[in-house]
Amino acid sequence: MFLAAFFALQAESAGRKTLFWALTVLQFVGIVLSVTRGAIVGLFAGVVFAAAVYVGLQANRAIKIIGGTAIAIGVILVAGLFIYHKKLPDNRLTRLFKLEDNNSQARLIQWKSAIIGYKDYPIFGVGPENYYVISNKYYDPQIVKYDPSWFDKPHNYVLEVLVTTGALGFIAYAAMLSFVTWALWRAYRTGFLNLPQMCVLVAGFASYFVQNLFVFDTIAASLMFYAFVGFGMYLWDEAAEAEVRHPATGIRQQAGAQSFAMAAGLVALVVAIYAAYVTNIEGLQAAKAVNYGYAYASVDPAVSVNYFQSAINSSFNFDPQDTAERFSDSVSTMIQSSQTDVKTLSQYLNQATDYERQTAQAIGNDPISWQKLATDYYLQSALEKTPLSAAAETAAQRAIAWAPKRFEPIMFQGQLYMAEGDNAAAAAVFKSMTQTFPLVNYTAPAWWSLATADHAIGQDSEALQIVGQMARQGYAPRSPQDIAWVPSYYDGKKDYASEIAFYQQALKWFADPGLAFGLAQTYAKAGQIPQARELATELLQASSTSDSNKQVIQQFLNTLK
Repeated sequence: MFLAAFFALQAESAGRKTLFWALTVLQFVGIVLSVTRGAIVGLFAGVVFAAAVYVGLQANRAIKIIGGTAIAIGVILVAGLFIYHKKLPDNRLTRLFKLEDNNSQARLIQWKSAIIGYKDYPIFGVGPENYYVISNKYYDPQIVKYDPSWFDKPHNYVLEVLVTTGALGFIAYAAMLSFVTWALWRAYRTGFLNLPQMCVLVAGFASYFVQNLFVFDTIAASLMFYAFVGFGMYLWDEAAEAEVRHPATGIRQQAGAQSFAMAAGLVALVVAIYAAYVTNIEGLQAAKAVNYGYAYASVDPAVSVNYFQSAINSSFNFDPQDTAERFSDSVSTMIQSSQTDVKTLSQYLNQATDYERQTAQAIGNDPISWQKLATDYYLQSALEKTPLSAAAETAAQRAIAWAPKRFEPIMFQGQLYMAEGDNAAAAAVFKSMTQTFPLVNYTAPAWWSLATADHAIGQDSEALQIVGQMARQGYAPRSPQDIAWVPSYYDGKKDYASEIAFYQQALKWFADPGLAFGLAQTYAKAGQIPQARELATELLQASSTSDSNKQVIQQFLNTLK
């Protein structure tokens, strides 16, 4: 948009001016319609900064006063919208001024984690694309109230540069910004740009910088940002030629510069062609194999595995972590579909597990890969009906070591303890989780698992307190299996009133025929025969009830008097 405005100011013909101004307006409309907060905040900040520069460089005192007043009024109005945002109507535009939303709160927590983690690698940083190491190590459990995602970006590019490349990288980045700004000023000072042209480019460059305070780098934004950087280099050279003229040697310098530019351009072209081939053609083939393998998992397992093997064997598979994860997920889908014999499924699962292990070990510090590996071992145990491998717990421990406060690996560790029959250890893990994480829908499974583990170790009163708390606060269990022990507990106590009340609550969570039949049986035990007969008859007439279950229900009805 700003480049279009710059060319509109520079254009000499009316037609070109009209074209570029039209493009400027259309792109402005696109930004507004997107309601992208970072872009609009960046746009406003860039325009205000450029306006301040324009007014500050004016010689006319009246223009300075009027312009400065207008800028101040605009800033005050926008600040007022942020301060009194609660009084604004709720629509897509007013959300720009509301910072209590989940997205904003999650980013603020991420920024805090990034700043805390910077001290670990202050000089050289944790490494490009390695922000996830900091994010996982200094993860704040409170963020699950807003966004439970695995963060590999802090949604603040300036912070990302600081944390991933350290003080040296940040200084280089800041120097680049400074030199582009200097180039714009130098071009104006030498007369190569007039004041409006310089201010438009200043507004554009400032807008990208401010926008980067709220986003991570994307291809589209990065292309335009570096276009500005390159244009700044061009302006620097033009301003330098305007400052210092060497008529006698100018032709030779220009010829030498042209020769160097042609050679550099030829090398860059060769590199670009190779890079395009590797990242687009070869890389695309590997990505295509992964996607096809994932898609064929429930259709033709053998074809699916062949696709994954093709991706694994590719020298240009740039995302082995994603390949390994999708391979494991695909085999899990095959196991659930039950269309393939156990021996073949076991072979597929072993292949997926081996590749997941290689990937986890190669990356080393990725908790997602370690947790997925632990899941693969668990699936192997369930599929082959063998004792759980000790490697499963080792992998789970490594996931926790790299993400000590993340919900998912700790939850998985508790589930492993339960699978191994160590309910006391599982209860301790889940108890710790309920004290660490806020209770929200995403973390509710920890509370339900704690209730199950407490029941398993004989702490039924504590377990029932949790069940009552979850029901009162509206947190449903994941499946009927999470609450299967509760009716049995009440039944053993012959507390049919409580059992009936619980079944009625459970049926609000799950439209499960098994729960409904259990309620009918409890009605009968409590002497409420009409209710038992009515509910059993409804189940008998339901089209979703299988023939075998209908026989059982009919036998139950025959016992009612």
